[in-house]
Amino acid sequence: SKRVIRTDLGGTETARIGFNPFATFPFVAAALRLGLEGRALRALEPVCEGLGSRASDDILLALLRYKAGKLESAAARKVIARFARSSTDLDHAARAIALQELGDEVAARAVVAGFDRETSFPPTAEQEMVKRFGIVYEHAIARARTARPKRPRSTGYVVLPSRAKSPHVFAPDLPRGPACPGCGRPSRVWFSFDLSKATARALESAVWRRFHATACLDCDAWMRRHDHAVREDGGLELVDVEPGVKSLPRTAYSQDSTRPITPQFARLVKAPRELHERPLEGDCQLGGDPAWIQDPVDVHCGRCTKTMTFVFRLSAPQPFADFPIVAGDSGALYYFVCRTCPRSTHIAQWT
Repeated sequence: SKRVIRTDLGGTETARIGFNPFATFPFVAAALRLGLEGRALRALEPVCEGLGSRASDDILLALLRYKAGKLESAAARKVIARFARSSTDLDHAARAIALQELGDEVAARAVVAGFDRETSFPPTAEQEMVKRFGIVYEHAIARARTARPKRPRSTGYVVLPSRAKSPHVFAPDLPRGPACPGCGRPSRVWFSFDLSKATARALESAVWRRFHATACLDCDAWMRRHDHAVREDGGLELVDVEPGVKSLPRTAYSQDSTRPITPQFARLVKAPRELHERPLEGDCQLGGDPAWIQDPVDVHCGRCTKTMTFVFRLSAPQPFADFPIVAGDSGALYYFVCRTCPRSTHIAQWT
């Protein structure tokens, strides 16, 4: 995550681009002012493919692609609309600029009018908003924020070993996971859940009666988003991987996906209230609102683009024998399902 590309835009603007949305913002703004969208896109795309991106990055990338003639207006608007419900101020600033560049000044100003005095921007982003929206932005941030009642976060369940037979299993023998795109070893199904027995309405789905949490923890490919589909025979197929996996080391770091592990039954216990404050305490969470290590993420289906439903968070399941260690006890995998498509997705976060 320390990799940096230094790009000189026409000799007048220089920006350091890394795994940092606060750096992407002034970089793209400078490119737009100088008319160097294509050059900026060529510099920025490899960084986001190799290091990943945040919502504001995705919005600004779509804008650059549109300005460079590589993306239609409708497609760019679709990307912008995907993050309309984001809780991050910087994402909405990116949306406002993108809408303005697309010629929709009314919609852009409507986004800006939603800001208030508690809006938080880095100085470079705030300067750009003042330049573009002037008095509209200044009036918005002078407005006091109306207190909104916070919805209590649901913690769902944590998964513990069960002495009795259970429909939930840790390290089941079947099904087998597909080959890892990073190291080539078979990925392991770490947990298999019968969602119809989970007693949580959010997990009820005719498409997802049984859910398998599969992953390879042997190499750095675990850090990338993986999309799986369920075959008619119940097996799992890896249908898509976030760009950048090919650049990851292919050296295997452990034997977690291949070492023999005795299957163990699991039970569900109401998660403690402190789960969201301690997401790395070894509690594997099923259902509820995901306990994020970093900022919350809206996950969308790669097939139908609908918002996916959170199912499971895999950190180190310490109560189970032969449990895996996710990123040296400093990371977790978050699993989501699409209620429309038989697809599941997992993404990673770490400290």
